[in-house]
Amino acid sequence: MNNVPVLQGNFQSTAELSVAISSNGWEADIRQLDRGPGSARFNTILGPASIFQEVRFERKVQQYVSPIQGFVNFGLLSTSLSETRIGSQTISSSSLLCMHEDSFESVSQPSFQACTLSFEKNRILELAELLQIVLPDAFKSCGGLEFIPDQGRLDQVRSLLAQVSVYAQKFSLPSGHSDEVTSLIESEVLTQLLLFTAGTPGVKLASSRNRALVLRRALAYIEAHPGEALTVEALCRASASSMSTLERAFQEHFGMGPKRYILVQRLHRAHLGLIKEHRDRKVVDIANESGFWHMGKFASDYEALFGYLPSQTKLRAITPT
Repeated sequence: MNNVPVLQGNFQSTAELSVAISSNGWEADIRQLDRGPGSARFNTILGPASIFQEVRFERKVQQYVSPIQGFVNFGLLSTSLSETRIGSQTISSSSLLCMHEDSFESVSQPSFQACTLSFEKNRILELAELLQIVLPDAFKSCGGLEFIPDQGRLDQVRSLLAQVSVYAQKFSLPSGHSDEVTSLIESEVLTQLLLFTAGTPGVKLASSRNRALVLRRALAYIEAHPGEALTVEALCRASASSMSTLERAFQEHFGMGPKRYILVQRLHRAHLGLIKEHRDRKVVDIANESGFWHMGKFASDYEALFGYLPSQTKLRAITPT
Protein backbone atom coordinates (compact mmCIF):
# COMPACT_ATOMS: atom_id res chain seq x y z
CA MET A 1 0.00 0.00 0.00
CA ASN A 2 1.10 3.54 -0.72
CA ASN A 3 0.93 6.34 1.81
CA VAL A 4 -1.02 9.41 0.69
CA PRO A 5 -0.17 12.63 2.56
CA VAL A 6 -2.94 14.42 4.39
CA LEU A 7 -2.47 18.03 5.47
CA GLN A 8 -4.72 19.85 7.89
CA GLY A 9 -4.75 22.92 10.05
CA ASN A 10 -6.80 25.23 12.23
CA PHE A 11 -6.09 28.95 11.96
CA GLN A 12 -7.18 32.06 13.79
CA SER A 13 -7.64 34.13 10.64
CA THR A 14 -8.36 33.75 6.94
CA ALA A 15 -5.03 35.41 6.12
CA GLU A 16 -3.18 32.54 7.79
CA LEU A 17 -5.36 30.09 5.87
CA SER A 18 -4.37 31.85 2.62
CA VAL A 19 -0.71 31.17 3.29
CA ALA A 20 -1.39 27.48 3.98
CA ILE A 21 -3.60 26.93 0.92
CA SER A 22 -1.07 28.61 -1.35
CA SER A 23 1.49 25.97 -0.39
CA ASN A 24 -0.70 23.24 -1.93
CA GLY A 25 -0.79 24.36 -5.55
CA TRP A 26 -3.62 26.88 -5.43
CA GLU A 27 -2.95 30.60 -5.15
CA ALA A 28 -5.39 32.06 -2.63
CA ASP A 29 -5.76 35.51 -1.14
CA ILE A 30 -8.65 35.40 1.35
CA ARG A 31 -9.59 38.73 2.92
CA GLN A 32 -11.96 39.14 5.85
CA LEU A 33 -14.72 41.69 5.23
CA ASP A 34 -16.81 41.70 8.41
CA ARG A 35 -15.88 42.45 12.00
CA GLY A 36 -14.78 39.97 14.65
CA PRO A 37 -12.36 37.09 15.14
CA GLY A 38 -12.96 34.17 12.83
CA SER A 39 -11.40 30.74 12.80
CA ALA A 40 -10.49 29.00 9.57
CA ARG A 41 -9.73 25.38 8.75
CA PHE A 42 -8.55 23.27 5.86
CA ASN A 43 -8.07 19.58 5.09
CA THR A 44 -6.09 18.42 2.07
CA ILE A 45 -5.41 15.00 0.55
CA LEU A 46 -2.66 14.88 -2.08
CA GLY A 47 -3.15 11.96 -4.49
CA PRO A 48 -1.02 10.89 -7.47
CA ALA A 49 -3.32 12.63 -9.96
CA SER A 50 -5.65 14.62 -7.71
CA ILE A 51 -5.91 17.09 -4.85
CA PHE A 52 -8.88 17.16 -2.49
CA GLN A 53 -9.25 20.28 -0.39
CA GLU A 54 -11.90 21.23 2.15
CA VAL A 55 -12.00 24.75 3.57
CA ARG A 56 -14.11 26.37 6.26
CA PHE A 57 -14.14 29.88 7.65
CA GLU A 58 -16.51 31.81 9.87
CA ARG A 59 -16.31 35.36 8.53
CA LYS A 60 -17.60 36.99 5.38
CA VAL A 61 -14.65 37.05 2.99
CA GLN A 62 -13.45 38.15 -0.40
CA GLN A 63 -11.38 35.56 -2.23
CA TYR A 64 -8.92 36.02 -5.06
CA VAL A 65 -8.22 32.50 -6.29
CA SER A 66 -6.00 31.00 -8.98
CA PRO A 67 -6.75 27.27 -9.46
CA ILE A 68 -4.02 24.75 -10.14
CA GLN A 69 -2.73 25.01 -13.70
CA GLY A 70 -2.91 21.90 -15.88
CA PHE A 71 -5.76 20.48 -13.79
CA VAL A 72 -9.53 20.51 -14.12
CA ASN A 73 -10.77 22.08 -10.90
CA PHE A 74 -14.22 21.46 -9.47
CA GLY A 75 -15.85 23.35 -6.62
CA LEU A 76 -18.83 22.35 -4.50
CA LEU A 77 -20.35 24.30 -1.62
CA SER A 78 -20.95 22.04 1.36
CA THR A 79 -24.01 23.59 3.01
CA SER A 80 -26.95 25.84 2.21
CA LEU A 81 -25.27 28.53 4.36
CA SER A 82 -22.21 28.60 2.09
CA GLU A 83 -23.60 30.98 -0.51
CA THR A 84 -20.99 32.77 -2.60
CA ARG A 85 -20.97 35.31 -5.40
CA ILE A 86 -18.74 35.11 -8.48
CA GLY A 87 -19.07 38.17 -10.68
CA SER A 88 -22.79 38.84 -10.96
CA GLN A 89 -23.81 35.23 -10.26
CA THR A 90 -24.86 33.88 -6.89
CA ILE A 91 -23.70 30.29 -6.43
CA SER A 92 -25.55 27.99 -4.04
CA SER A 93 -25.03 24.49 -2.68
CA SER A 94 -27.15 23.06 -5.51
CA SER A 95 -24.43 23.92 -8.06
CA LEU A 96 -21.21 22.27 -9.17
CA LEU A 97 -18.52 24.55 -10.58
CA CYS A 98 -15.93 23.73 -13.19
CA MET A 99 -13.68 26.64 -12.38
CA HIS A 100 -11.71 29.03 -14.52
CA GLU A 101 -8.08 28.14 -15.05
CA ASP A 102 -7.46 31.88 -14.76
CA SER A 103 -7.81 33.81 -11.52
CA PHE A 104 -11.25 34.83 -10.33
CA GLU A 105 -12.74 36.84 -7.49
CA SER A 106 -15.64 35.87 -5.24
CA VAL A 107 -17.41 37.03 -2.09
CA SER A 108 -18.59 34.40 0.40
CA GLN A 109 -20.98 34.72 3.32
CA PRO A 110 -20.19 33.77 6.96
CA SER A 111 -20.03 30.05 7.85
CA PHE A 112 -18.59 29.26 4.41
CA GLN A 113 -17.65 25.62 3.80
CA ALA A 114 -16.64 24.15 0.46
CA CYS A 115 -14.68 21.36 -1.24
CA THR A 116 -12.45 21.61 -4.26
CA LEU A 117 -11.37 18.64 -6.34
CA SER A 118 -8.50 19.03 -8.79
CA PHE A 119 -7.68 16.31 -11.33
CA GLU A 120 -4.89 16.07 -13.86
CA LYS A 121 -6.37 16.45 -17.32
CA ASN A 122 -4.87 13.16 -18.50
CA ARG A 123 -6.63 11.28 -15.68
CA ILE A 124 -9.96 12.78 -16.75
CA LEU A 125 -9.40 11.93 -20.41
CA GLU A 126 -8.44 8.34 -19.55
CA LEU A 127 -11.49 7.74 -17.37
CA ALA A 128 -13.85 9.44 -19.83
CA GLU A 129 -12.58 7.20 -22.63
CA LEU A 130 -12.96 4.11 -20.44
CA LEU A 131 -16.54 5.06 -19.51
CA GLN A 132 -17.32 6.28 -23.07
CA ILE A 133 -18.38 9.70 -21.77
CA VAL A 134 -18.30 12.74 -24.05
CA LEU A 135 -16.70 15.53 -22.06
CA PRO A 136 -18.05 19.09 -22.03
CA ASP A 137 -15.81 21.57 -23.81
CA ALA A 138 -15.20 23.28 -20.47
CA PHE A 139 -13.05 20.33 -19.39
CA LYS A 140 -10.75 20.98 -22.33
CA SER A 141 -10.56 24.76 -22.02
CA CYS A 142 -11.40 25.20 -18.31
CA GLY A 143 -13.56 28.14 -19.30
CA GLY A 144 -15.58 28.27 -16.10
CA LEU A 145 -19.05 26.72 -15.95
CA GLU A 146 -21.77 26.31 -13.37
CA PHE A 147 -23.72 23.03 -13.53
CA ILE A 148 -27.09 22.60 -11.84
CA PRO A 149 -27.76 18.92 -12.40
CA ASP A 150 -30.05 16.29 -10.94
CA GLN A 151 -29.98 16.66 -7.16
CA GLY A 152 -30.07 12.90 -6.66
CA ARG A 153 -26.75 12.53 -8.45
CA LEU A 154 -25.40 15.52 -6.55
CA ASP A 155 -26.34 13.73 -3.31
CA GLN A 156 -24.27 10.74 -4.48
CA VAL A 157 -21.27 13.02 -4.96
CA ARG A 158 -21.80 14.54 -1.50
CA SER A 159 -22.00 11.09 0.08
CA LEU A 160 -18.65 10.11 -1.44
CA LEU A 161 -17.09 13.43 -0.42
CA ALA A 162 -18.29 12.87 3.14
CA GLN A 163 -16.23 9.66 3.17
CA VAL A 164 -13.22 11.54 1.82
CA SER A 165 -13.69 14.23 4.46
CA VAL A 166 -13.61 11.59 7.21
CA TYR A 167 -10.21 10.42 5.91
CA ALA A 168 -8.93 13.99 5.84
CA GLN A 169 -10.01 14.67 9.41
CA LYS A 170 -8.84 11.31 10.77
CA PHE A 171 -5.30 11.35 9.42
CA SER A 172 -2.67 14.07 9.49
CA LEU A 173 0.87 14.66 8.28
CA PRO A 174 3.17 12.77 8.54
CA SER A 175 0.92 9.74 9.02
CA GLY A 176 -0.61 9.29 5.58
CA HIS A 177 -2.87 6.36 4.79
CA SER A 178 -3.45 3.67 2.20
CA ASP A 179 -4.21 4.28 -1.45
CA GLU A 180 -7.80 3.22 -0.76
CA VAL A 181 -8.76 6.89 -0.48
CA THR A 182 -6.94 7.66 -3.75
CA SER A 183 -9.13 5.11 -5.50
CA LEU A 184 -12.20 6.66 -3.90
CA ILE A 185 -11.27 10.14 -5.17
CA GLU A 186 -9.74 9.38 -8.57
CA SER A 187 -12.19 6.64 -9.57
CA GLU A 188 -15.52 6.75 -7.74
CA VAL A 189 -15.78 10.50 -7.12
CA LEU A 190 -14.42 11.43 -10.54
CA THR A 191 -16.77 8.97 -12.25
CA GLN A 192 -19.77 10.58 -10.56
CA LEU A 193 -18.52 14.06 -11.50
CA LEU A 194 -18.15 13.07 -15.16
CA LEU A 195 -21.58 11.44 -15.26
CA PHE A 196 -22.93 14.43 -13.38
CA THR A 197 -21.76 17.00 -15.92
CA ALA A 198 -21.98 14.98 -19.15
CA GLY A 199 -25.75 15.19 -19.34
CA THR A 200 -26.15 18.68 -17.90
CA PRO A 201 -25.79 21.96 -19.80
CA GLY A 202 -23.47 24.38 -18.06
CA VAL A 203 -23.98 28.08 -17.54
CA LYS A 204 -20.94 30.20 -18.29
CA LEU A 205 -19.51 32.07 -15.30
CA ALA A 206 -19.40 35.64 -16.52
CA SER A 207 -19.98 39.04 -15.02
CA SER A 208 -22.78 41.27 -16.20
CA ARG A 209 -21.89 44.67 -17.63
CA ASN A 210 -22.61 48.13 -16.26
CA ARG A 211 -21.90 48.04 -12.49
CA ALA A 212 -19.79 44.87 -12.85
CA LEU A 213 -17.47 46.70 -15.25
CA VAL A 214 -17.28 49.67 -12.86
CA LEU A 215 -16.44 47.29 -10.02
CA ARG A 216 -13.69 45.55 -11.98
CA ARG A 217 -12.05 48.86 -12.82
CA ALA A 218 -12.28 50.04 -9.22
CA LEU A 219 -10.84 46.79 -7.81
CA ALA A 220 -8.01 46.82 -10.35
CA TYR A 221 -7.14 50.38 -9.30
CA ILE A 222 -7.16 49.45 -5.60
CA GLU A 223 -4.94 46.43 -6.24
CA ALA A 224 -2.52 48.58 -8.28
CA HIS A 225 -2.11 51.04 -5.38
CA PRO A 226 -1.49 48.88 -2.31
CA GLY A 227 -0.95 50.71 0.92
CA GLU A 228 -2.31 54.02 -0.34
CA ALA A 229 -5.13 55.79 1.50
CA LEU A 230 -7.23 56.16 -1.64
CA THR A 231 -10.24 58.46 -1.77
CA VAL A 232 -13.63 57.53 -3.17
CA GLU A 233 -13.28 60.46 -5.59
CA ALA A 234 -10.08 58.93 -7.00
CA LEU A 235 -11.87 55.61 -7.35
CA CYS A 236 -14.70 57.27 -9.28
CA ARG A 237 -12.21 58.77 -11.72
CA ALA A 238 -10.35 55.47 -12.12
CA SER A 239 -13.56 53.51 -12.77
CA ALA A 240 -15.16 56.22 -14.93
CA SER A 241 -18.30 56.18 -12.80
CA SER A 242 -20.42 58.44 -10.66
CA MET A 243 -20.34 58.32 -6.87
CA SER A 244 -23.82 56.77 -6.73
CA THR A 245 -22.99 54.06 -9.31
CA LEU A 246 -19.81 53.16 -7.48
CA GLU A 247 -21.63 53.03 -4.14
CA ARG A 248 -24.32 50.72 -5.56
CA ALA A 249 -21.73 48.44 -7.16
CA PHE A 250 -19.83 47.97 -3.88
CA GLN A 251 -22.96 47.59 -1.77
CA GLU A 252 -24.35 44.99 -4.17
CA HIS A 253 -21.18 42.91 -4.28
CA PHE A 254 -19.63 43.38 -0.83
CA GLY A 255 -22.41 44.71 1.37
CA MET A 256 -20.34 47.82 2.14
CA GLY A 257 -19.46 51.11 0.49
CA PRO A 258 -16.14 51.83 -1.28
CA LYS A 259 -14.73 53.89 1.61
CA ARG A 260 -15.18 51.03 4.08
CA TYR A 261 -13.87 48.53 1.52
CA ILE A 262 -10.66 50.52 0.99
CA LEU A 263 -10.05 50.62 4.76
CA VAL A 264 -10.65 46.87 5.10
CA GLN A 265 -8.17 46.13 2.29
CA ARG A 266 -5.47 48.25 3.93
CA LEU A 267 -6.10 46.56 7.28
CA HIS A 268 -5.87 43.17 5.60
CA ARG A 269 -2.54 44.13 4.00
CA ALA A 270 -1.16 45.12 7.41
CA HIS A 271 -2.55 41.92 8.94
CA LEU A 272 -0.86 39.73 6.34
CA GLY A 273 2.39 41.66 6.78
CA LEU A 274 2.31 41.07 10.54
CA ILE A 275 1.71 37.35 10.00
CA LYS A 276 4.48 36.89 7.44
CA GLU A 277 7.08 39.26 8.89
CA HIS A 278 6.29 39.19 12.60
CA ARG A 279 9.84 38.20 13.56
CA ASP A 280 11.69 40.83 11.57
CA ARG A 281 9.60 44.01 11.37
CA LYS A 282 8.12 46.56 13.74
CA VAL A 283 4.35 47.04 13.84
CA VAL A 284 4.71 50.73 13.06
CA ASP A 285 6.74 50.03 9.89
CA ILE A 286 4.22 47.52 8.54
CA ALA A 287 1.36 49.89 9.39
CA ASN A 288 3.05 52.78 7.58
CA GLU A 289 3.56 50.63 4.47
CA SER A 290 -0.20 49.98 4.47
CA GLY A 291 -0.99 53.69 4.59
CA PHE A 292 -1.58 54.07 8.35
CA TRP A 293 0.17 56.91 10.18
CA HIS A 294 -2.02 57.44 13.24
CA MET A 295 -1.12 54.36 15.27
CA GLY A 296 -3.91 54.75 17.82
CA LYS A 297 -6.58 54.86 15.09
CA PHE A 298 -4.85 51.98 13.26
CA ALA A 299 -4.86 49.80 16.37
CA SER A 300 -8.52 50.62 17.04
CA ASP A 301 -9.66 49.84 13.48
CA TYR A 302 -7.52 46.71 13.39
CA GLU A 303 -8.96 45.34 16.63
CA ALA A 304 -12.51 46.15 15.52
CA LEU A 305 -12.04 44.07 12.34
CA PHE A 306 -9.95 41.13 13.55
CA GLY A 307 -10.82 40.97 17.25
CA TYR A 308 -7.27 41.47 18.56
CA LEU A 309 -4.56 44.14 18.49
CA PRO A 310 -1.69 44.36 15.95
CA SER A 311 0.80 43.64 18.75
CA GLN A 312 -1.08 40.43 19.59
CA THR A 313 -0.86 39.35 15.95
CA LYS A 314 2.88 39.91 16.00
CA LEU A 315 3.29 37.64 19.03
CA ARG A 316 1.37 34.75 17.48
CA ALA A 317 3.15 32.08 15.47
CA ILE A 318 1.88 31.23 12.00
CA THR A 319 1.94 27.51 12.78
CA PRO A 320 -1.62 26.10 12.71
CA THR A 321 -3.13 24.88 15.97
